[in-house]
Amino acid sequence: FRGEKVTLDKERFTIPEIIFSPSDIGLNEGGISDSILQSLGKINADFLEVMLENVIISGGNTHFPNFKERLFKELRPNAPD
Repeated sequence: FRGEKVTLDKERFTIPEIIFSPSDIGLNEGGISDSILQSLGKINADFLEVMLENVIISGGNTHFPNFKERLFKELRPNAPD
């Protein structure tokens, strides 16, 4: 890629969106918030609140603008009671 320029248009927004909505590209999978909630559904209910209060995000994708806010916005209303 030396000296080459890559111009992003809608891809800049489409790629991060796929993490939250894989169905947008035809994948029959839940998004990241669905995966987190599914995982939390497998633990003892006594620990659920503590786990939801301690979600840690890391890695390259977490640097997308508003990733953290979007993830937590999706987790809050969908979290089990």
